[in-house]
Amino acid sequence: MSDRYGGRVVTVAKRALAGLLLCLLLVLAGAAVLLAHVDAGWLAEQINRHVLADRQRVLKIEGPLKLDLLPVLHLEVQGLSLSEHASTATFVRLERAAFSLQWQPLFARRLAIDALTLDGLSMTVERDAAGRYNFADLLEKQETSASPWTVALASLQLKQGRVLWKAAQENGPPQEITVDDIDLRSGRLASSDPPVHGELQLAARLHSASAPQFAGHLHGQTQYQYTWAEGRPQGRLHTLTLKAQGRLAGQPDAAVAMQIGSLTLSSEPSGPVLALADLQLQAQLDAPVTELSFVLPRLTWQAPLLQAGQARLQLHAHRAQEKNSRQPEMTLQVAIKTDIVADMAARSLRLDALASELDINAGQQLARPLHLALQGGAQADLAQQKTTLQLTGRLDESHLAGRLEATGSRLAAMQLDFALDVDRFNVDDYLKQSSSATSTARGSSTGGRFELPAGLNLQGQLMLGRLQVAGVTARNLRLSVSTRQGRLQMQTMAR
Repeated sequence: MSDRYGGRVVTVAKRALAGLLLCLLLVLAGAAVLLAHVDAGWLAEQINRHVLADRQRVLKIEGPLKLDLLPVLHLEVQGLSLSEHASTATFVRLERAAFSLQWQPLFARRLAIDALTLDGLSMTVERDAAGRYNFADLLEKQETSASPWTVALASLQLKQGRVLWKAAQENGPPQEITVDDIDLRSGRLASSDPPVHGELQLAARLHSASAPQFAGHLHGQTQYQYTWAEGRPQGRLHTLTLKAQGRLAGQPDAAVAMQIGSLTLSSEPSGPVLALADLQLQAQLDAPVTELSFVLPRLTWQAPLLQAGQARLQLHAHRAQEKNSRQPEMTLQVAIKTDIVADMAARSLRLDALASELDINAGQQLARPLHLALQGGAQADLAQQKTTLQLTGRLDESHLAGRLEATGSRLAAMQLDFALDVDRFNVDDYLKQSSSATSTARGSSTGGRFELPAGLNLQGQLMLGRLQVAGVTARNLRLSVSTRQGRLQMQTMAR
């Protein structure tokens, strides 16, 4: 009896399990059929209702929906757009979006996406005069009592993207930069606690009608690592490389290459901290031949201070003599080394331990090359629109010391005060021999006029211990410089 009873129980259990599986399959099949034929307009209306209430933005789904439930949830949508805040103007639009979602992690409030593909992304990013961006409201947290969802993305691929960046200017039309033909590929992205590793690749085309004008292509690649624990991001980029090639300011064949050894972002109780190491930037321009190199061994930013040590800039430019051209051949070399300290709160900038060298070789105009070496420092108060520069150095055999104070943000309405003291200067060493010579009488007074912006106010003094011109030597010269009604006036008096 017991064996027969046990056999009946097993049979009933098998039949119940088979019926349960059949019902589950029927439910899933029905759900698949139902969801596959969901009216896109009705679904878009329900989603748009929530987006409009929470964010005051209009979400539209214009194209059809494609949905597969097994073995993973795969969704594809076409014609997706989101409006600006409290407006019907389009902020972002997608021609096509597709992704695959794992089922099991949903029960733990985790979105595990196998792959996300975005085709035809078009976005307009605007910054108003107050510095606020048109996506700021999307970054604001909404009050909710439910536990947050975490997102894990296995890969991201963006094809044929386009971003238009606009920045309002105090005077004149807004500045615009367009980045299109964007192809972006990334590895794993996640908002969970475990460390995330991956690789990022970027290709795009840039063009801008604003200064500096640029039109060309951009390629970038980097390795990234980050964590997102308790809302405190910690991230690092390794061996970041960017290359751009195109036209700069109307000049053909401009090439820029930048490499960063590491870029670290951490969140501290006092605020975010950014640290950069081993930045190297190389730029080349063919006409005239120009090479620029910028090296920054380290940079740290922790609000409100930005500090950079031993920044080095080198510039080499060569202009060849062309046929039927009045411009002579010339070579220019510039080297600058300085420490940088910027206070964002006080809106101030300081250049410490500033050292620079300038070499000019113009064989058709100058009898000898010119070498200028300067040391000193500079300070800029952006709030007061005031800049101060103090330098000492040598111009070949001449020793000099000077200062410059500039007040104002525009040259046409700027106050310039300067003083320059030179122990000696021999003009004849730099001028080519000429059949005609001009003589300067000791103790004479001369004046000159040049056209300048009408609002520029220039005041200064130039003192020369000894000056030699055309074989005549003058000592203890004092040159007074000032502007009146847009004209530069100079008075030279020998004592």
